[in-house]
Amino acid sequence: MEGDYDGKLASSYLELVTDENWLKRLAYLADIFGALNVFNLTLQGKDIHKFFVQDKVNAMIIKLQRWALKVEQDSFDAFPVLHDFLESNEVKIDKATATTIQDHLKSLASNHRNYFPKIEEEIQWIRNPFEEDYLKKLKISASEEDSLIEMSCDQTLKSYTISVILVKYSERLSSNR
Repeated sequence: MEGDYDGKLASSYLELVTDENWLKRLAYLADIFGALNVFNLTLQGKDIHKFFVQDKVNAMIIKLQRWALKVEQDSFDAFPVLHDFLESNEVKIDKATATTIQDHLKSLASNHRNYFPKIEEEIQWIRNPFEEDYLKKLKISASEEDSLIEMSCDQTLKSYTISVILVKYSERLSSNR
């Protein structure tokens, strides 16, 4: 009895690995999970802060939306495993599968925004205290505002901040190689 069940199970697996549409979906899933793993890894480590995460989330959302548009245009080069599968087997994606992929990408984009809401406008000044537009929107006391104005107009501090940022940026670039 058990041997018969194993035979049916093996047969169902064989059907899946020979089903072209199932393999297309599997290739897409391999690509999207790979992209999500890379995204996840960028959100880990030291020197990770709210603004860095927000930038990475925004970039991922834009990528997901762009990928959905590319799928609509029958372009799959954003998905290397799927693209290679399509090219090597000289096949195309059917409309239903393309629609499923698009819907999934759009859902991922909107869910990312739900899990990572935008940073409140009131704290954007922390990212760049030299940006005058941010200072105008703050709800702070007059003395705090005066201190921020002094700091935002201090060109020496601004130059120092930019040089420190450039050094850290350069260090990150060289460590990512």
